[in-house]
Amino acid sequence: MPMDPDINIHTIEQKTGRWWRLMIAGGIAGAISRTSTAPLERIKIYLQVFGKTTKTTSILAISKHMIKEGGIRSLWRSNGINVLRIAPDTAVRFTTYEQAKQFIVKKHNTEKTIDEPFTPISMGERFIAGSVAGSISQSVTFPLDLLKTRLALGKTNEYRGIVDVAKQVYIKKGITGFYRGYLPNMLGIIPYAGINLAVYETLKAFYQDKYGGNISSLVLLGCGAVGSTCALIFCYPLSLLRTKMQAESGGSKPKMMTIIRQTIVNHGFTGFYHGLTPNLMKVVPSVSIGYAIYETGLKALGVHML
Repeated sequence: MPMDPDINIHTIEQKTGRWWRLMIAGGIAGAISRTSTAPLERIKIYLQVFGKTTKTTSILAISKHMIKEGGIRSLWRSNGINVLRIAPDTAVRFTTYEQAKQFIVKKHNTEKTIDEPFTPISMGERFIAGSVAGSISQSVTFPLDLLKTRLALGKTNEYRGIVDVAKQVYIKKGITGFYRGYLPNMLGIIPYAGINLAVYETLKAFYQDKYGGNISSLVLLGCGAVGSTCALIFCYPLSLLRTKMQAESGGSKPKMMTIIRQTIVNHGFTGFYHGLTPNLMKVVPSVSIGYAIYETGLKALGVHML
């Protein structure tokens, strides 16, 4: 006889508030992981926008410049809006991802008989689920990402806060100003989120199948680092283009192809990877903290992951 789709742990979790548990765990994980790596995030943005156009190009030199310009606290400039952005972004991404996986698994197994083997989700399906989740979460939070970039590049006292940045963007560009760089962002986030989540969870599933038991934070660190590094290297040029477009605050509106040509002329193809080193440096701690807190939070909230 067919399996009853209502008699399973996933449906029980949904009926007991699974979605908001996913949202809470994802939001907390995103906020803590981004705050811990905020200085490297600001250095990455500085390098992406200015590259080799200034004498200050090393991570240490940029850090000293920022501290001299605004003190130690300047290293966390724009972190408030970054947390305001990343918390809902991570929450929506993880929630959408888990729901998409559940839909795929249910579609595979609902009509099966008890004697038929359970069909798990494949790596390709994880990629699709991650890509969909990433595109939805980024579309929701993109304006906050733009405001974060402007704050991160701003000088001390240039802006009076998030509201002031938003006002200036609206006055100069209108509503469309909040979506500068949206196209390269979406072109980048779709493969990035797909590769990141697919590689991470495939490695994690492989480890569980081979060794069983609970997965340690060290293993989560390794799986997350590999997934994020693969995704980052593949998608980084589009992330750089997005940041350059977001940083434009004047009257001109350079198009994506114009920025691509300017980058090649001024810096060569290596210019598309300005800021990659500090970004890679923040991947390991950010991923380890984020994934560890997320999965620990899910266990504490009684949520089962596929």
